[in-house]
Amino acid sequence: MKNLEDSNELVKSHLENVLLTVNQQLKEKQIKEDIFLNHSSIDIKVSKKYGAFGNNGLYYNEIQKSDLPREYRTDIPFPIFGLNDFQNGFRNLKQNNPSWGFEFMTMGIVGKDELIVNYNWVSNFGGKPISNVNSGDLVLIFQSRANLDESILGGHILYTCEIVVSVNQGGYGALLNALNQKSLPVSGIRLKVAEGKESQFDNDFKIFRQDIFGKISNDSFTPSSFKQTSNYLPNIIDIPLQTVVDANLLLTNTMNFDLDEMLINISSPELVKK
Repeated sequence: MKNLEDSNELVKSHLENVLLTVNQQLKEKQIKEDIFLNHSSIDIKVSKKYGAFGNNGLYYNEIQKSDLPREYRTDIPFPIFGLNDFQNGFRNLKQNNPSWGFEFMTMGIVGKDELIVNYNWVSNFGGKPISNVNSGDLVLIFQSRANLDESILGGHILYTCEIVVSVNQGGYGALLNALNQKSLPVSGIRLKVAEGKESQFDNDFKIFRQDIFGKISNDSFTPSSFKQTSNYLPNIIDIPLQTVVDANLLLTNTMNFDLDEMLINISSPELVKK
């Protein structure tokens, strides 16, 4: 009988330790999310890479944009915010931002989603990993509109475009998780591109918001319309956007073919709880 009581005590102690561990992990997760959103700004980097499968369709390598055929030198859409649309496979992003040279193939968070889990969506094809990609980054993959099977069987090259969205303050995946818990007030957006690439600012930002009944409203603005003659740097634009970002808001833009990277700084004056 004593052995049974001792055994029960051990089981009870073990369960208590497990519960304490789980509670501690949940507490640490909540603290991380609070710290993540308790910043005066969020720094987002959007970068673009191109790749190609060889004639046998088995091996993948990154290529220079100058190697891309002219018919694929088109704008590529990407999200800045959009938790609900992410969970729906970025349906609204795809429908409202068509790319004529490429079609959407897949997307995921590095280190979490199956195709992106090893930082290398092409690992199953024997290819090289996408460079400069880190855990927590969002990766969107587009493929040239030629059918995959026809490209391989026909001996043609299949081209891909990879958009990588990263967040300095904790990763894009952490941003999505945080927005599932809290809302983020936005008081302004700063955009920065390489000098000579200012035509990127002519690409409209599109805002979509879904209400509790599923109805979607939309709006847009053009960054170049906010150019200021005083204290003006041609490759930087400040946009006095006043809004609150939550899980229901989708903010999108498109990246020009000749642009490799864009920096987006989101100013946030305070933390708004749901």
